[in-house]
Amino acid sequence: MFYPECRRMTDDRQLVLRHVPFFQDLSVEELAKLAPLLREASYRKNEVLFRTNDPGNTLFILRSGRVKVTLTDRHGREVILRVLQPGEIFGEMAVLDGYPRSATVTALEKSYASTLDRDSFLRFIQSHPQWSLKMLSTMSRRLRKANERISSAILSDAHGKVSRVLLDLIPEGEWEGKREGIRVRLSLTRQQLAAMAGVTRETFIRVLKEFERAGSIRTEGKEIIILKQADLSREIF
Repeated sequence: MFYPECRRMTDDRQLVLRHVPFFQDLSVEELAKLAPLLREASYRKNEVLFRTNDPGNTLFILRSGRVKVTLTDRHGREVILRVLQPGEIFGEMAVLDGYPRSATVTALEKSYASTLDRDSFLRFIQSHPQWSLKMLSTMSRRLRKANERISSAILSDAHGKVSRVLLDLIPEGEWEGKREGIRVRLSLTRQQLAAMAGVTRETFIRVLKEFERAGSIRTEGKEIIILKQADLSREIF
């Protein structure tokens, strides 16, 4: 029997899962079975959730805030691979294959996540084999995006590289049904964004101004409003 507090907590977790694209194909009954397995965690700005080579024992679902996925190059410099938005899952690769973490994840701001331990996650997959297809689809999409980023870094000019970074900052599914553009809150400095794009800070700022003059974006302080997604997409290799 649930105590009222436990029932409310479980209902809240079900609501979280229902709004995560990765879990949207699950039935109400399946969500009800999965929700009690989740644990909640909060992270301060700049707190490390896990580091490269840590054991991969936990899957994360970002509920609020933003986190960055990074590697360190041979000179000790941080390389930002991605910025993850609320609703995204991460850490699933190490959970699935049992190998150590392949990157470091750090909170860019106060963030909350739901977590699922490896054993519970694998048992759930084994008892719901049809869900494995969803997992494969998600991982395939991420691999495709990674290939697109590599191609962009090699083949695109500065405009294409900056466009790729801006489009990657749009939360998954956020563009659908929007007519007034997407408002993207920047958690990174211009220098960090430029490094993600593989251009200098000066080049990044110059390209942003050119996009703004063309009406593709609008900048407002620490936010960028993407007005014409198609214009940016055409810039990529």
